[in-house]
Amino acid sequence: MIIDFDDLKQQLNSNVPGEAARAEQEAIVLAEDGSIDAAELLVGAYADGTAAIRADRIKEFKYTKMAAEMGSSFSRFWLAHLQRESGDHGSALENARVAHGMGEVGATNLLARMMLAGEGQPAKPLEALQLLSESVEGGTNTDAALLLAEVWLEGKHIPRNAQNAYDVLQRHAHFMSTATRRVAPQDWARALYLKAEAVKLGAVPVEGDSYAGLIEQAAEAGDPDAGAARSAQRNDAASRARDAEWDAICRFTAYRAKWEMFFKAARLLGSSNKSHTSVSGYNGSVSSHTSHWQVATFATASGNQFTVSLPARASLVRDREYAVLYIGPAGSERGTPTHIVDPADGSVVQANGDLVSSYPKHGSRLLSGVGKLLMAIGVLAVLALFGGLGFGALVLGVLAGVGGYKLYSGQSRGYKRALEDARRFFCKHGKPN
Repeated sequence: MIIDFDDLKQQLNSNVPGEAARAEQEAIVLAEDGSIDAAELLVGAYADGTAAIRADRIKEFKYTKMAAEMGSSFSRFWLAHLQRESGDHGSALENARVAHGMGEVGATNLLARMMLAGEGQPAKPLEALQLLSESVEGGTNTDAALLLAEVWLEGKHIPRNAQNAYDVLQRHAHFMSTATRRVAPQDWARALYLKAEAVKLGAVPVEGDSYAGLIEQAAEAGDPDAGAARSAQRNDAASRARDAEWDAICRFTAYRAKWEMFFKAARLLGSSNKSHTSVSGYNGSVSSHTSHWQVATFATASGNQFTVSLPARASLVRDREYAVLYIGPAGSERGTPTHIVDPADGSVVQANGDLVSSYPKHGSRLLSGVGKLLMAIGVLAVLALFGGLGFGALVLGVLAGVGGYKLYSGQSRGYKRALEDARRFFCKHGKPN
């Protein structure tokens, strides 16, 4: 009687329970009568399950062993695989050796992995590498090529040699680029990733290969490690660009001095109101003045806390991330908190710190004061016009006011521009790192 095993396989995979059950019973009878094909059909059905047949590891093992004893090299290899998974390393090693001797490529790779890991016997890395090298020479054992490259890259069993890893994959590339890319795209993706890692570790690539290019190809082909490496690579490039952008705006000149700006990325823990009353007396009269302000407490990602003094009416949102800007003399590694930027919307809250007050020697307070004085003279001159002074006095007053404004604003222009650049920077990049 001639059995159509393709038809039997279709019946085993049928969505109709009755049809699948009848095919299952037929295959069992054929297997018990010595049919390797029937036994292997049952192994496939029980390994992953079908629409109407549940996966069953015990039955999978039973018919795998049956097919192996009938002489199937693949089933002998699969038996070793199942035994290894169950922890029976001694039996797995023995069956892997038999299947390897029968020319089963998968068994060669399994045997090599067990010899490297010392499963079922003491580790024999050199023998494992010899097995893999001989198998790779045939040009069709992709798993062996990948495993051999991984061993060279790991440097665990033998000294690391990135060039050897790259060369193994490169010699195997022609086969992988034709058959493997189509039949097993995940192996092709893995080979590209391992080549990239070899280049990263110092291997000299052929023309056209580069770490970035190989990682991009491997990620596109679906290798998860390559996907993570590509993300890290892109994040690194973005981080470098961000750092360069900040470096371009963090140093500026104002108040006839060079300043440097830095920031602390931190979360607002909370704030408390503070006040201070001062009492003074003059000619028997006593007066008092009360100052109000806030003290905001922030925490960085590392848990370090710091405080910043704010105007009493300043408004910040608790638990929100902010960038607290500090400005100080260039190269001094110290600064005064001057502004707090909310990267979410670019809003800015001014702190109580002031450069001219904090660094009078650097801030050219005298020039700022002269500018303010000249502006005041200009205002007085305009007012004096209504008090009967001549037009000439008015002109001189206006000129003094304009000159004073230019002197004052010219001193602070770099400071204001730097703060606006910083605000735009955080609006563009969002939450600070």
